[in-house]
Amino acid sequence: MAITAEMLDKVSEIVRTELPKRLPESIRVRRVESEIWDGIENEIIHVLVFYEGDRKDLNPRMLNQFDLEIEPMLLDIGVDDVVPISYTNREEVGESGGADSETPQGDRPA
Repeated sequence: MAITAEMLDKVSEIVRTELPKRLPESIRVRRVESEIWDGIENEIIHVLVFYEGDRKDLNPRMLNQFDLEIEPMLLDIGVDDVVPISYTNREEVGESGGADSETPQGDRPA
Protein backbone atom coordinates (compact mmCIF):
# COMPACT_ATOMS: atom_id res chain seq x y z
CA MET A 1 0.00 0.00 0.00
CA ALA A 2 1.42 3.35 -1.02
CA ILE A 3 0.53 5.97 1.60
CA THR A 4 -0.47 9.33 0.16
CA ALA A 5 -1.06 12.74 1.74
CA GLU A 6 -4.73 12.38 0.80
CA MET A 7 -4.86 9.07 2.67
CA LEU A 8 -3.31 10.68 5.78
CA ASP A 9 -5.92 13.45 5.64
CA LYS A 10 -8.77 10.94 5.30
CA VAL A 11 -7.53 8.85 8.23
CA SER A 12 -7.30 11.99 10.39
CA GLU A 13 -10.81 13.00 9.37
CA ILE A 14 -12.25 9.57 10.25
CA VAL A 15 -10.68 9.70 13.72
CA ARG A 16 -11.60 13.38 14.19
CA THR A 17 -15.29 12.75 13.42
CA GLU A 18 -15.82 9.27 14.90
CA LEU A 19 -13.83 9.38 18.15
CA PRO A 20 -15.76 12.23 19.86
CA LYS A 21 -18.98 10.21 19.45
CA ARG A 22 -17.54 7.64 21.84
CA LEU A 23 -15.86 9.86 24.43
CA PRO A 24 -17.32 11.14 27.69
CA GLU A 25 -18.20 14.85 27.82
CA SER A 26 -15.16 15.47 30.03
CA ILE A 27 -12.80 14.71 27.12
CA ARG A 28 -12.49 17.05 24.13
CA VAL A 29 -10.48 16.17 21.02
CA ARG A 30 -8.47 19.23 20.05
CA ARG A 31 -6.38 18.00 17.13
CA VAL A 32 -5.72 14.82 15.15
CA GLU A 33 -2.54 14.27 13.13
CA SER A 34 -1.65 11.31 10.91
CA GLU A 35 1.91 10.57 9.89
CA ILE A 36 3.94 7.87 8.21
CA TRP A 37 6.05 5.59 10.39
CA ASP A 38 8.50 2.89 9.34
CA GLY A 39 7.01 -0.49 10.08
CA ILE A 40 8.75 -3.87 10.17
CA GLU A 41 7.89 -4.77 6.59
CA ASN A 42 6.52 -1.52 5.19
CA GLU A 43 5.45 1.98 6.14
CA ILE A 44 2.36 2.40 8.31
CA ILE A 45 0.05 5.24 9.26
CA HIS A 46 0.21 6.42 12.87
CA VAL A 47 -2.39 8.75 14.36
CA LEU A 48 -1.79 11.14 17.24
CA VAL A 49 -4.82 12.53 19.07
CA PHE A 50 -4.38 15.64 21.20
CA TYR A 51 -7.15 15.98 23.77
CA GLU A 52 -8.17 18.06 26.75
CA GLY A 53 -9.40 16.39 29.86
CA ASP A 54 -8.28 14.00 32.56
CA ARG A 55 -6.45 10.89 31.33
CA LYS A 56 -8.37 8.78 33.85
CA ASP A 57 -11.55 9.54 31.87
CA LEU A 58 -10.17 7.71 28.80
CA ASN A 59 -11.53 4.19 28.88
CA PRO A 60 -8.86 1.80 27.50
CA ARG A 61 -11.46 -0.83 26.56
CA MET A 62 -13.44 1.76 24.56
CA LEU A 63 -10.26 2.98 22.82
CA ASN A 64 -9.38 -0.59 21.80
CA GLN A 65 -12.93 -1.13 20.56
CA PHE A 66 -12.70 2.14 18.60
CA ASP A 67 -9.69 0.76 16.71
CA LEU A 68 -11.82 -2.19 15.60
CA GLU A 69 -14.87 -0.08 14.78
CA ILE A 70 -13.01 2.17 12.34
CA GLU A 71 -11.33 -0.72 10.46
CA PRO A 72 -14.12 -0.90 7.82
CA MET A 73 -13.91 2.87 7.28
CA LEU A 74 -10.16 2.63 6.82
CA LEU A 75 -10.56 -0.26 4.38
CA ASP A 76 -12.99 1.90 2.37
CA ILE A 77 -10.20 4.43 1.77
CA GLY A 78 -7.58 1.79 0.95
CA VAL A 79 -5.88 1.43 4.34
CA ASP A 80 -5.49 -2.29 4.97
CA ASP A 81 -2.82 -2.21 7.71
CA VAL A 82 -3.19 -1.68 11.44
CA VAL A 83 -3.31 2.03 12.28
CA PRO A 84 -1.95 2.64 15.78
CA ILE A 85 -3.48 5.59 17.60
CA SER A 86 -1.70 7.43 20.41
CA TYR A 87 -3.44 9.79 22.81
CA THR A 88 -1.73 12.71 24.46
CA ASN A 89 -3.11 15.34 26.76
CA ARG A 90 -2.32 18.85 25.58
CA GLU A 91 -0.95 19.64 29.03
CA GLU A 92 1.47 16.69 28.82
CA VAL A 93 3.13 18.21 25.76
CA GLY A 94 2.81 21.83 26.83
CA GLU A 95 0.41 22.88 24.06
CA SER A 96 -1.25 26.24 24.39
CA GLY A 97 -4.86 26.93 23.50
CA GLY A 98 -3.93 28.41 20.11
CA ALA A 99 -4.83 27.22 16.63
CA ASP A 100 -6.63 23.95 17.21
CA SER A 101 -9.01 22.16 14.97
CA GLU A 102 -11.44 21.64 17.79
CA THR A 103 -14.00 18.89 17.47
CA PRO A 104 -17.29 18.59 19.31
CA GLN A 105 -17.31 17.19 22.80
CA GLY A 106 -18.07 13.54 23.30
CA ASP A 107 -21.76 12.89 23.60
CA ARG A 108 -21.76 9.48 25.19
CA PRO A 109 -20.72 8.57 28.70
CA ALA A 110 -17.91 6.02 28.93
